[in-house]
Amino acid sequence: GDVAVKLGRDVEPLTHLERVYWPEEGYTKGDLVKYYYEVSDFILPYLEDRPLIMKRYPAGVRGQSFHQHDVNDAPDFVRTVTLEVEGGGHTVDYIVGTGRATLLYMANLGAIERHPFHSRVQKLARPDWFVFDLDPGEGVEFTTICGLAASVREVLARLGLESYPKTSGSRGIPVYVRVEPPYDYAQVAELAEQVATAVARENP
Repeated sequence: GDVAVKLGRDVEPLTHLERVYWPEEGYTKGDLVKYYYEVSDFILPYLEDRPLIMKRYPAGVRGQSFHQHDVNDAPDFVRTVTLEVEGGGHTVDYIVGTGRATLLYMANLGAIERHPFHSRVQKLARPDWFVFDLDPGEGVEFTTICGLAASVREVLARLGLESYPKTSGSRGIPVYVRVEPPYDYAQVAELAEQVATAVARENP
């Protein structure tokens, strides 16, 4: 059914909560919303002030999905930022990570995934993390990816950089590296390419 949840001064309408999103397990859209509510204290610091791209599954994981960048009809309590698309000649209104109400708004849209920018709106040109996305092709064993992630960590450690594996991927392992905001995307990309080259050389 449909319910409304009061979060501070914001009232978030939640619709079609009985819709089954994971047929094999029987989990519903309501379970998705409840999950994001329960993990909100843990996930929000990593989404705060970052433009977000939603990956929406309106019919569940077995239906069609799509990435949504532009959100031009969001309610007043959802913060957005208007950014120019590089080389596109138009602008996009991105949702900005801001509080539990926005998190549940996205879940109510069927956004199982939300992909944050590597930078925050206050310093959009200066990322505070970068990622090595170790995404295996067909026939690659997960143990191989684990070994590769360890190799990335070792190369980064030699540079004095800490890294953190993210284990929520379906098959791969993204490896995150925190950086200080004074560096821009071009500088971070150059460093990432040098590290990737060293990792590839050590894992032919």
